[in-house]
Amino acid sequence: MLKKSSFKNVPLNWLSLGEGTAVVLLHGFTETHEAWQATATALATRYKVLAPDLPGSGGTGLAGDSSADMPFMADCVWAMLAAENIDKAVLVGHSMGGYVALEMLAQQPERVLGIGLVHSHPLGDDEGKKVNRDRTVALIESRGSKHFLHGFIPNLFAEDNRKRLARLIAKLETQAAEQSVLAYVAQTKGMRNRPERLTLLQSSVLPKLVVLGSGDPILPQSVGLSFAAQLDNCQLELLPEAGHMGMYECPEKMVEILREFLIFVALKN
Repeated sequence: MLKKSSFKNVPLNWLSLGEGTAVVLLHGFTETHEAWQATATALATRYKVLAPDLPGSGGTGLAGDSSADMPFMADCVWAMLAAENIDKAVLVGHSMGGYVALEMLAQQPERVLGIGLVHSHPLGDDEGKKVNRDRTVALIESRGSKHFLHGFIPNLFAEDNRKRLARLIAKLETQAAEQSVLAYVAQTKGMRNRPERLTLLQSSVLPKLVVLGSGDPILPQSVGLSFAAQLDNCQLELLPEAGHMGMYECPEKMVEILREFLIFVALKN
């Protein structure tokens, strides 16, 4: 069921299913909690699953100054956990959601049981990437989000999957167009300004999960393999049929991977 609360006068919205060890599924840029809907439903047979709308997405608002930096996003998710009386949880983040999970780990490591990065990474933006983020902001502000989304969302999928999933992609474009220009700008700036978290992950003894897509145009597999090799207690999973959207491109495999990871987490805690 969908639940609502507030944090510093900001409305919060999240999906809450099941009972048991808490698992938080954090969505990526241009998405809402619905990106994890099918996965959450499958996992909820054994776990307490929360899938939040991150600030600026779905039913969750932006900060009072219209910002959506990683600390504020993390604070909002902690507030949702507080509303559910959840002290500790496993965090799994897709793309931008992985950055939020890493921020939560930095803020309150004692409350994190394990952390999963799905098509995400702990590296900061280099100067070239920051320039690209600024270009994205300028494009959205000048031409609106529809023009940006029409090219952005299809390219998140592996090339071989775009025709097969054409209806889904069109639906995601329509849903994403409902999000405000202000929110896209705030989230893009939040991602641009986030810190590097590889050092944090390297020092953590927590169970870790890294999921990579062979056809991912956003996170090249070589980059993912490089940072994953530097982590202890890490479950590495490769999805040869996926681009950047494994939960849609191979949903059954994604559920299987997460179930295996949650067993790994239980054995380590």
